[in-house]
Amino acid sequence: MYQYVYREAAGVYWDEIQKAFKSTPMNEWTISEWFLHIKDIVKSGLNVELKVDTNVDWRSIPNEEITRIKNALQHGV
Repeated sequence: MYQYVYREAAGVYWDEIQKAFKSTPMNEWTISEWFLHIKDIVKSGLNVELKVDTNVDWRSIPNEEITRIKNALQHGV
């Protein structure tokens, strides 16, 4: 069912090979903005609540962006 997320026309799609939601190229948005956008689209379009596992390996993500994502998730944004 995840493959239908593209119907939201919000720049989010399901990558079957990586088993992950992905976004179109991240031009003007920050990583945290795209993450929260994907989270919102998946919730509204598929009624799936995305969460970040405590064991996430944050590769190539600036600490500032990690903090923004964690804070947003913690405060229910």
